[in-house]
Amino acid sequence: MIVRSGAEMAAVLAGNPFPKAVPAKIGVAFLTGPLGEGARTEIAIPGREEVVLGRREAYIHFPDGVGRSRLKLPAAWGPTTVRNVNTVARLAAMAAEVGG
Repeated sequence: MIVRSGAEMAAVLAGNPFPKAVPAKIGVAFLTGPLGEGARTEIAIPGREEVVLGRREAYIHFPDGVGRSRLKLPAAWGPTTVRNVNTVARLAAMAAEVGG
């Protein structure tokens, strides 16, 4: 299970390395644990996507849109779920409203 607190979601949102990109074209891949040292070399990027690794997440800029992407996240990363930055912002705001 992939779970983040409200504070963690706010930190993920604040750590967005693509602040000038269209939010719907930025995905955050949430992982169950920390990324290993070889995590960056495990990614094959077939298109124009950009990937920036965080501690337990990876930020992905899909300049051509998610639907056109052929990017595949490494199986070695384990269970992963990807949400766009708009969704991350809504989840962080919802958590803040309830004190999470």
